[in-house]
Amino acid sequence: MQRLCVGNGNWGRPKRMIDRRLWWGSSLHHTTTPITVSATTPLHYTSAARIARPNHFFSVAHQQRCRPMHASIPVHRSYATVMEENDAAAGEKLYTQQRWQAIDALESSTSASAYLHYPSPPSLIPTPASASTSASTRHTTTTSLHTTTLTTDDTSKHVTIAAFKNAFEHLEPGQKDNNADVEVTGRIMSKRESGKKMIFLDIMSNGQTLQVMAMHHAYALSPSAPDTQSFEYVTSLLKKGDIIAVQGYAGRSKLGELSVIPRSMKLLVPCVRDLPESLKNPEARQRKRYLDMIINAPRVRDTFILRAKVIGFLRSYLNARDFTEVETPILSTAVGGANALPFTTHSNSLDTSLFMRIAPELYLKQLVIGGLERVYELGKCFRNEGIDATHNPEFTTLEFYAAYQNYESLMTLTEHMLSEMVRTLTGDAVLKGAKIMSKNSSIATEAVDMVAGADQPNDDVADVDFSGPFKRVDFVRELERCLQTPLPDLTQPDAESKLKDLCIEKGVPISAPYTLARLLDSLGGHFIEPYLIQPTFLCHHPLALSPLAKSHPTRPGQTERFELFILGKEICNAYSELNDPREQRVRFASQMNAKQAGDLEAQPTDEHFCEALEYGLPPTGGWGMGIDRFVMLLAHTTHIRDVQLFPTMKEN
Repeated sequence: MQRLCVGNGNWGRPKRMIDRRLWWGSSLHHTTTPITVSATTPLHYTSAARIARPNHFFSVAHQQRCRPMHASIPVHRSYATVMEENDAAAGEKLYTQQRWQAIDALESSTSASAYLHYPSPPSLIPTPASASTSASTRHTTTTSLHTTTLTTDDTSKHVTIAAFKNAFEHLEPGQKDNNADVEVTGRIMSKRESGKKMIFLDIMSNGQTLQVMAMHHAYALSPSAPDTQSFEYVTSLLKKGDIIAVQGYAGRSKLGELSVIPRSMKLLVPCVRDLPESLKNPEARQRKRYLDMIINAPRVRDTFILRAKVIGFLRSYLNARDFTEVETPILSTAVGGANALPFTTHSNSLDTSLFMRIAPELYLKQLVIGGLERVYELGKCFRNEGIDATHNPEFTTLEFYAAYQNYESLMTLTEHMLSEMVRTLTGDAVLKGAKIMSKNSSIATEAVDMVAGADQPNDDVADVDFSGPFKRVDFVRELERCLQTPLPDLTQPDAESKLKDLCIEKGVPISAPYTLARLLDSLGGHFIEPYLIQPTFLCHHPLALSPLAKSHPTRPGQTERFELFILGKEICNAYSELNDPREQRVRFASQMNAKQAGDLEAQPTDEHFCEALEYGLPPTGGWGMGIDRFVMLLAHTTHIRDVQLFPTMKEN
């Protein structure tokens, strides 16, 4: 039997190198790994080096540097074979196989599972300030700057990494405080050696990182402790990705890094897959969000915490104004509330087709009719439409409806709510360096330059001012200004053909069916929307674009509606709600004509909703916002998948 050594230092790596290691050291510290090769290729397990060109690894030299192993693990395929084949999948499989074998060996020697119950879970219930001191002991660290108290009791010594840092931030380089015995938990993100008697680990928990400075002389074991609890065994067993518990005391390294110095360490959950050094491929990140959050923390984690804060703020804002949060059906026999193609399914029990909702609007307005005069819903909607940087089939919206409000009062509310939210979440009403979300980035960048002048760099970003008041732009007037010609009379039968000719003349991309709504939307999307960089209300849309909005009393053919655009993208949509059941039936009939002409996204007639309107809908203002797009704005990202934990993707 021949003993070979494998180094895992840094070197130039081939493009398709298999980067797999079973941690003993790190790529920052050259170490060697003893591998026992026999006829059946059993492999001594402590670590696996990087798998790349064989010439860089195997050597019979330096045998004296090889450390003794705790167990020989039979592996029926050697690293040399994997290296020669340059097979990444095989390297991953080999890593996992060896990791399981090491865990099996541990469980066999300890007669216990490696997946441990945490024996002393931290309490989720705050301790009352008047709690008896007999039930707990308090360790107080006092400096001239502050006093920090750590509380432990007979059942728990656990503290979070954040609490640990706050408690011992005062320690000077080289100083230790071994009076406080605490326990911290986390996932190992890196492991490196500084000789046989000292191991450094970086652990992460809840977005916080902490160094573990494991020293042989500080490790405290009873004489009767089994070998599996020894410093050598534990430090060789622990690998990158493992979740561990560290019990010990605080200290600061000579280089000034705050650390926990363990008296004991315990493997709570092993990671049997090799954590990659980086994860940058967007599709891989979105398919394995859990891995994305581990490797790319804290950036990814912070994005979704920001999303939660946005939702929390909106709830608090509306609750403080006497709105009631409700839940309406996700599945129903009718679909409406927006122009979109729904997803369909079938109920076996009811033997009927069902639709996934595209908007909760019609249900929420029925609740206003029933007496819930301020109502809102935060939830998922589903639209069977195209997927791009700002559209996903599943998305989150907020819609609210308030009796005795109109689109003008909702504009004022929108200005106040968004400015307060941005100021609360970012500390400033001006959002610095926001990324443009418009599909036509070159037009949007040109608009940024025109708005900001020479002070704004031409790099697809803009400083967005939410302090208000927001600019207001009239849809029809602005479109006519851009076209330099009046729009045709939209009530005439030839309006569609004239608009189609106008689109062709002006070079606006259009596609069949050529309905009024689609043609007007194409014109607005080409000439107006990409230029709305700062928060801007686009108001008074034509009736054809707004089948559920109330007609404007002084602007024939237009509605009391606005859309809020920021960085060239729609963020909010609101209007005074149409509450005349006769007019609503006429609008639905117009939508059905468009559907028969081939517009699959036109809204069908909902007679049940029209019947509800006959009982009387108070004058009501309705408002909706796409949560995903607003989070994109605050998180400085340009793709909706970056703000959705598990976005809809094609099967791999």
